[in-house]
Amino acid sequence: MHPATIGSRVGVGLLTILDGDRHCVASERGLVADWCCACCACCRKCRFGFEAAKSLTRLATAFARGPALVTFVTAGDGPTSAILNALVAGGADVVELGMPFTDPMADGPAIQAANLRSLTAGTTTADILSLARDFRARHRQVPLVLMGYANPMVRRGPEWFAAQCKDAGVDGVICVDLPPEEDELAAPLRAAGVEGGVQAGVVVGSGAVRLPEDV
Repeated sequence: MHPATIGSRVGVGLLTILDGDRHCVASERGLVADWCCACCACCRKCRFGFEAAKSLTRLATAFARGPALVTFVTAGDGPTSAILNALVAGGADVVELGMPFTDPMADGPAIQAANLRSLTAGTTTADILSLARDFRARHRQVPLVLMGYANPMVRRGPEWFAAQCKDAGVDGVICVDLPPEEDELAAPLRAAGVEGGVQAGVVVGSGAVRLPEDV
């Protein structure tokens, strides 16, 4: 679920959880767009016939326009700041910033290799948060989502990570190996006022080619 697919396949589900208290008004209809756009605030109805939300987050705004281009880059794999600028210049609606991990088993070979290159270059969580902070200063309206694994996010405590995300202007977090029943990130993120919160326990399915039945 990376650049080519997340905009169409994860858009609704991501925002359903990312916005916590708000109901995903388009989920029943299978629509990528979520809450109504600002232009229909006067009539309090969105173009899909649902009640308008009182306010829009950056993520909600990105998906309310229709299918969104969601791009991904692993932090620390190459000149990340320049890459992030290029993604925005190229039309990215949402940017995912990958947090490198030593055992990225939910990812394919390309992103696994990017993780290892980044770690070999010495990338730390502090570096990633600094990249996020700089991105927010340069791109005030483009949503930024951190994507990674639980260990780097919770090793200093979920509350610490939530506070750092808030300070850096992060809009959401995707943690690929934290089951919903063990989710310890969502509540601290929302309590810290992070726009969106957390999509915990994203299950990356494997087909027969990647994971034969007899394995």
